[in-house]
Amino acid sequence: MALTVVKIMTPPAIGVYKPDKGKVFFDIEIILENASMSDNLPCNPLYFKLKDEEGYEYTTALVSLDPALKSGDLATGGTARGHIAFEVQNDARGFTLTYEPVVLFKDYGEINVSLGE
Repeated sequence: MALTVVKIMTPPAIGVYKPDKGKVFFDIEIILENASMSDNLPCNPLYFKLKDEEGYEYTTALVSLDPALKSGDLATGGTARGHIAFEVQNDARGFTLTYEPVVLFKDYGEINVSLGE
């Protein structure tokens, strides 16, 4: 698996949705690639997590900027590109993005990408 972070944005709103008070949207455009696995690699925005330097873990928001990352399977050499978003605390810093497919009877491992401050 290969995960590339293309762009990070903090939009004030996503469509008609605004973050809760004291929070911001943290939108990440990514490219996910099945670089060499012979099995199909499951691609799903819900398999992403974001952790801040305080150890708080965020799950994906139900909205993201367009085009949103779609769910599906990636054959060997296949790629998927799209946006995923999280609703995080205003003062959260030091993020790490994690991708870990959760599939019964398979262990794909996880990818961690430090996003810095």
